[in-house]
Amino acid sequence: MINTKKPTNWHLTNEARDILTKFEKSKANMSAADTAPLAVSLIIHSKDKQHQNVIIEKQSTGKVHTGRYAEIPGIDSLGLAYSSAFKEPSTDKLWLNIEKAISAGICLLNEKYFDEDTGLIEWDKIDKDHIL
Repeated sequence: MINTKKPTNWHLTNEARDILTKFEKSKANMSAADTAPLAVSLIIHSKDKQHQNVIIEKQSTGKVHTGRYAEIPGIDSLGLAYSSAFKEPSTDKLWLNIEKAISAGICLLNEKYFDEDTGLIEWDKIDKDHIL
């Protein structure tokens, strides 16, 4: 991966931010910064390029500031893994596509791996589906 200057802040779609708010109601679930690597990893593992079609708009119309990239554990390694998995041709779009992958991965976590009754992410289901 070419050394690409990443932005200071990272953003999500409104939908992904709403889901994270739901996750964060339980102290047993991870913070946004800790959920981001899992979300990107799920997208990389699924090799689903559809996440690149997610639209993250200007802040006034739907882009939600979530935190600083420096707070995400292993963000540079995730950038490398992402660019390797999706052969990201444009380093300009790398971090935007990672934000899209985080948003899509959070939606995937909600759809497949979140138990509404307990308010918890079901790690056993993730482990079962994604044994490496």
